[in-house]
Formats: sequence, structure tokens, C-alpha cells
Amino acid sequence: MTRASISDALALLGEEGLDDHNVQAKQRFRDFLHQPKWQPDDFAFWIAECLKKGGRDRPVYYYALQDIIVTVGVHLGMEVEYGSYSSYSQEAFWDGRWFSANKGCIVVEAKASTWPTVSVHQLGGYLDTCVGSAPGACGSVHGVYVICRGPTQELIAQIKGSEYRSRLKVISCDDLIRLWKLKNSLQQAAGPDRAAHLVLSVLLPFESVNVGSLLDIIEEVAARQVCEEAADDIRLSPETSPPAQPWQQQELWDFLEVSQPTQIALLMALASSSEPSVSSAVLASRMQVAAKQLPHIPTDYQFNAKTIGGARSGFSKRGHLLGKESFLDVASGRYRIKDDYKGWICAWLRERGLNVNGLATAGQNHAQPPAFEPISRMRLPLGED
Repeated sequence: MTRASISDALALLGEEGLDDHNVQAKQRFRDFLHQPKWQPDDFAFWIAECLKKGGRDRPVYYYALQDIIVTVGVHLGMEVEYGSYSSYSQEAFWDGRWFSANKGCIVVEAKASTWPTVSVHQLGGYLDTCVGSAPGACGSVHGVYVICRGPTQELIAQIKGSEYRSRLKVISCDDLIRLWKLKNSLQQAAGPDRAAHLVLSVLLPFESVNVGSLLDIIEEVAARQVCEEAADDIRLSPETSPPAQPWQQQELWDFLEVSQPTQIALLMALASSSEPSVSSAVLASRMQVAAKQLPHIPTDYQFNAKTIGGARSGFSKRGHLLGKESFLDVASGRYRIKDDYKGWICAWLRERGLNVNGLATAGQNHAQPPAFEPISRMRLPLGED
């Protein structure tokens, strides 16, 4: 699958490109970002592209980055208003604004880096300007810094010591994409409106004082898992059980989007294998090496037969609810990806920048496995299924 690039999108805008004064180009680019087919990983890919290509001589990529970050608000269930690319604009000083259903407003400030040092008084002033310019439309006004790279400790310390400490929050680009994925997960259990409300509870500072708002999110996730486990425990008789259906490529890729880190490590280890099947001991060794590319797995996390079983069980439970056959096969304690699906799964891993080359050597002996530098910025919650 070839993913559209921001370079391609910008090339279609013509010579003028993105600019505060080029209204038509801005609208065409934002229409491109609003297409419902885009997924969190598409936006993560574009953010990385803009950070790589942006610079003083190519500010258009920073303009695109700003719009990409602001557009995430749409996928979090909020209405979006875009701001200005230049601080010299007289139309809107902020990068963007997100509006919730109750007319609350979050002023968004997108930062490619925390250097030069960010001053919280700038965004704080924007909050005051927002209230003063449109109090009826804004209602309660808060702000969020979205930081793409660089340390945030100094910025957080500034917020804590300022008069805006109850109105400002900080979130990294990686965590913003994680929040979008969490919203998609919650939506399956609670519906779009409830999921959007829970996401807003995470973003708004005043909500974080109420522990109940965080418990709501935990309970929604737990309820979804309980429902899945209960459904998996229901055993239909052979007469009434419908036959499991094969996967289509896009169905399988969509299914894998909500995989846990241990499950991704399992897929990486199996995808690297040239043998017909591998034992659980060899598989655990290869998963240990694969985990070095998955930043959210602790460095001291140990893979074993229980981890493998939990990861596989999670796939089976979700697949069963969808009426799909298993894409993994286990026989006599040996594991493999079924031939019909191995190519698709390998392609899915490559799309996420995950390297399986060299993992196969990890199971040949139990000496110190080869090291890999993390090449993916995926941020996923750790879990067994």
C-alpha cells in the first residue's frame, strides 16, 4: 500500500502553495486532511515527513504540520477552526481552536520543537484574547501545547508557575495520535459521543481534578474487554456456528491497527521466520529482540510462553467476534503465520517502519541477541491481549 505524502499534496496546490493570503490553497489542503479514510498512522507519517523536510527555507512544511495537528481535533470529535500560519497575521493569532459540543474551547499551539524556548504567556494571552473577542462562542477557554520533539520539562515548569496553570496542558504529537487511537477504541464500546466526551476529559485541565473522569475512561476500556471475553466464552454448537470467513487485506490491516505491543512483537518474530514453524522458546527470543523497536515495552520486560499465549489469545478473541478465521496457526507447540496472510502482515509491518531483518538469528542460540536501534515512534499501551 502506497501512502500519500504531504509533498504530493503540496505539489497539487500550485506555485503559491500554503500561505495566509492564499485562501483557496489553504481550503484545498484542509479538505484533503478532512477525508474520513485517513487513519492515525497516516497523520503520524505526515507529521514525521513535515518535521524532516521543514526548515527556514521550506516553511510550507511547518504550515502543513500546523494544519495536520489542528485537524486531529476533528477525529477526536470536535469542531475545528484554523488559525494563522504567521504571527504577524491580524486575523487569528493562534494556530487553531477546537470546540466541544458544550461550546467549550481549546486553543491549540503546535510546536515543531521546544527550542527556541516557548513562553507560556504567549498562549495564555491568546486565551484572554479568545474570551474577549467571542465570549458567547467560546464559553470556557483552555489551551494545549502540542509538542512534536524536544524536552517538555521546562515548559511544564513554566505552566505550573504561571497564572495559567489551571488552563494549559502539554501533549506530545505521539501522545496526540495515541489519544486518537484510544478514542477509536472507546468508540466501539461506548459510541462516538461518549468517546468524544471521555477524550475531552483528558485534554481539559479542569477535568483532571476530578478522579471520576479518569475512572470513566478506565471503566469503558475494562467493560469492552469483559464483553469480548464473555463473547469468546460462548460456545455455539456445530449446527448453529457460522463458518469462519477468510480475511480481506484491508480488513486485516484495519484489525491490526489496535494491536498491543506484545502482539506486534509476536507478528514481527513470526514474519522474520523462514522456517515452516517455530517453537515458543525460539519465538520468545525473537520477540525479545523485536521489542527493542517498540518504545513502549519496558527494557526489562521478559517474553515467555505465557506472553505468547496472551498475545495470540487477544487476536483470536477479537477475530472470533468478527467471524474471521485465525491468521495464526499453532500445532504441537509450534507457531506460524498462515501462508495466505504472511505477505499482508509483512507489508503492514513495513508500512510502520518495523524491521524484521535479523530477528531469525535470535532463536539459533540463546546468547546475547543482536541489538536494533528503535526505528518506529509508535506509542501503544502495553498489554497481553
